[in-house]
Amino acid sequence: MSFSDSLSALKDLDGALMATVFAKKDRLLLVADLGWTRLSPTQSVPFNGDTLELKFFSETLTLMGAVGYRLVDDSGVFIDAFAGAKLWYMDNSASVDAAVVTPNTVERKETWVDGVVGVHITLNVTDDFFVDAMGTVGAGGSKFYGDTYGGVGYRINEKWDVFGGYRAMRVKRENGWFLYDVTQTGPVFGFAAKF
Repeated sequence: MSFSDSLSALKDLDGALMATVFAKKDRLLLVADLGWTRLSPTQSVPFNGDTLELKFFSETLTLMGAVGYRLVDDSGVFIDAFAGAKLWYMDNSASVDAAVVTPNTVERKETWVDGVVGVHITLNVTDDFFVDAMGTVGAGGSKFYGDTYGGVGYRINEKWDVFGGYRAMRVKRENGWFLYDVTQTGPVFGFAAKF
């Protein structure tokens, strides 16, 4: 759906969370990335003089863990490479409720793991502004997984940054009649805390 359609669909959003953590000691890195969404749209449809209540539920959880190494550690540019695994968990259900039909619910849960590799680049434009990019690709349980982000940030102080950019993710998973073939793109805004 378009970005404007996505905004109108926010009424169906029960909750969402996205977070990425980098822990560094010398040039060694630990990387963790979490994503979670829960949607529960409903739709009323006329049927034989009555109304069918169609209810949908979708919950997605992703968790990536990786280890990495800082290839370039300069005051103007930082380049990190990492490798690890990404866990996917999905719970989807659809139900029909009406007086003229027997209530029925179909549910499918799916869990899989992909091996992933990635790179993270930060370019300091000034002392306060920076350009940031990250890309991850993988496969395993998925036929293909790819995730890219690019944006700009501003250092408020030594502990806090704000940033904005654009993120695009593509994943395809087939398992029997389960098909998850999704491309997600859109703007990202957030903040970063340093400890």
